[in-house]
Amino acid sequence: EQASPTPQAPAPEQPAAAPARPPVQPQYANQAVYAGPEQMPYYSQTPANDADAFDIASNKGMAALSYIGVLVLIPLFARSGSRFARFHINQGLVLMFAEMIVSVGYRVISVMFHRTNLNAIALILYLILGFVFFILSIIGIVHAVKGKYKKLPVLGGINILK
Repeated sequence: EQASPTPQAPAPEQPAAAPARPPVQPQYANQAVYAGPEQMPYYSQTPANDADAFDIASNKGMAALSYIGVLVLIPLFARSGSRFARFHINQGLVLMFAEMIVSVGYRVISVMFHRTNLNAIALILYLILGFVFFILSIIGIVHAVKGKYKKLPVLGGINILK
């Protein structure tokens, strides 16, 4: 004989989903509109607390100075205790060392291959990389002035300072 199936209780009703928010229209042409937490980035670049906000506000100038070649030494010795300044000092040091490596490499090639096509190619490459380093410096300065902990493209993953 087969056992009769036991009756199951009906499933509890699920609450209705919240109605979708109507789209918010900006009042001005270039105004950004906050669309809610679902459209926020997965990372945050905002300060964690008031002490961090004060650190950023008081060290933006030194952080921006970190991207101007050898001037990185000024914030390195003056503001090495600031977390925000140290982040940008590290980025500036990496950029300065990369510029130095490219410069020394170009000098060696130009001495070794004087009056050859390789010297001309090295010069073109040196000028292109110099322009790239200039753009990276501008990007770093902009992030420092905005108070962001954002790494430079390509070179930003290298850490010199702990």
